[in-house]
Amino acid sequence: MHIELLDMASRGSGPHNEDRAGSAGTLAWVIDGATDLVDAPLVGEHSDAAWLAEHTQLGLTSLHSQPFEDLADLPAMISGHLSEIFAKQSRRQPAARWEHPSAAALIVRATHSELEWVSLGDCALIVETPSGISCIGVGGPDAGDSKLASTLRQLRQRRALSTEHERRSELLPRLRKGRGENLNQPGGYGVISITPPPRELIAAGQVPVAGISHALLATDGLMRLVEIFERHDARSLLETAKANGLASLLDELRSLEADDSDCLDHPRLKQSDDATGLLLRMS
Repeated sequence: MHIELLDMASRGSGPHNEDRAGSAGTLAWVIDGATDLVDAPLVGEHSDAAWLAEHTQLGLTSLHSQPFEDLADLPAMISGHLSEIFAKQSRRQPAARWEHPSAAALIVRATHSELEWVSLGDCALIVETPSGISCIGVGGPDAGDSKLASTLRQLRQRRALSTEHERRSELLPRLRKGRGENLNQPGGYGVISITPPPRELIAAGQVPVAGISHALLATDGLMRLVEIFERHDARSLLETAKANGLASLLDELRSLEADDSDCLDHPRLKQSDDATGLLLRMS
């Protein structure tokens, strides 16, 4: 099966975008660097999240031509690559696991009649299959800002938390605790990082495709249109990307975020998040 990149768009929420997306050979991916919880970057010029996302992208670009039978082997291969570079470039070693740079990622590979996928974290894959639209990845109450919404509502009953700085400061201790206890730990969650995720935390599978089909890979920032603002479902997000391009979806997203700049109607940690989409055609 041939895989073609039709469109790709990525828009940062600030001066430094911590998302990445790309394709090489039969592979394609989106990467979402997890916001740093350290006071100053351990290795990156601007942030450890951007450093990790960039080097994950470079690793995928170089690994795509290497023979490997199981796509679920990729996270450990990438972690080994990242660990070696981190050891050489870091200003100091992490003092705790919550200091480890990490990223969510969704990676696909085209085979003869299927699209293989591997998922770590809360990116999403929306793909046309012979039986309809299939949506893969963490979503609903388990995804990103949705998971924090109830906590933010409870905190606002005690304090206004009207700015991003206030929300981050209030949540930082529990964010550090949660990341330290769960990042690539048995019973926790799997991500791309400088330590490999346990195999049981790597979600992987295959979806059948037939004829000319399309797929959209998206970071959770773009999936806010579905999960947070509820302006699209998976089908309409894919159809809009096909008809109008990914830039139109990013424009719509930023407009919705700006209209709720205090994050009251749609609780979320940050007004805007890095948002990335990659549109593929398989034939």
